[in-house]
Amino acid sequence: MYIKTDDGASVSVSAGVDKVLLVVCRLLNVYIDYRKYNNDVLSNFSKMKKRNVRKCIEAGMQLRELQSEKEIERFHQVLSKNLRKYDTVPVHTVSEMIDLKRRLGEGVIFYGAYMGELLVAGTMVFVFEKVRCAHAQYLAADPDYAHVNAMSFIYYKMIEIYMEKGFQYLSWGTTTEHGGEEINWNLANNKEEFGSLHSVNSIFEKHINNE
Repeated sequence: MYIKTDDGASVSVSAGVDKVLLVVCRLLNVYIDYRKYNNDVLSNFSKMKKRNVRKCIEAGMQLRELQSEKEIERFHQVLSKNLRKYDTVPVHTVSEMIDLKRRLGEGVIFYGAYMGELLVAGTMVFVFEKVRCAHAQYLAADPDYAHVNAMSFIYYKMIEIYMEKGFQYLSWGTTTEHGGEEINWNLANNKEEFGSLHSVNSIFEKHINNE
């Protein structure tokens, strides 16, 4: 049986073991639900995002899967460069990214948007085949090439790829900051323009007392 306490905790008592579930925070997640998505990918986009994607295609931008350590290292450089403007760094080091790829294989895939041989944007995607869901852990563009709008191309290609794979969901991650206390409206609005929906991710802590 679960009860709600004054501090927002859900508490259950079972077989003499007290199990306390504390809601630590709630985060706003943005995702694509392919069951509610038009098969004509661009028809789900805002006018601006459609225009960005078409310009990228006309300019010859291409998507490639990043497989070598050198390619993953280059993506990490672009990601780090992008995050400097927020005075932060990637959660994963480049060594950790390479190790994840080595251990998880097709469970984690890196993609890059190229202008010729120049990587201008990329993403790291965790793939959960059993539940037909993919999650973009990072989405980043080189700020020196912001004018080419490569991120719109990355979003477009990710949606296209996992639609073709028959997935049900594609998650773009959260748009909240400071433990869910604030919504980054610019980020949320940007992701909405690709036809995305919202969900709330609740993070719990469970303390089990066996005394």
